[in-house]
Amino acid sequence: MKFDSRPFAAALLAVVLALPAAALAQAQSFGSDQRREIERIVKDYLLANPELLQDVMSELEKRQATAEAEKPLNAFETLTLVPIVRRRAA
Repeated sequence: MKFDSRPFAAALLAVVLALPAAALAQAQSFGSDQRREIERIVKDYLLANPELLQDVMSELEKRQATAEAEKPLNAFETLTLVPIVRRRAA
């Protein structure tokens, strides 16, 4: 049975991309050699698994579409649509 590393890679990339500011400040405590090694490991992994970037971009596009669909109506749309909806409901 072959090990599918994509879930692990996705989780690793998500952690790397989603580090909060406090964690980034803590990451700065790595020495320059450690930092270069971490960067090399991440780069090598992404180069070995480029399909992961497609997965990440697909997820980003899905989240952006969801966020766009959930945006509240702007004030003009609210003022112009609410009376129409109320009249139709009556």
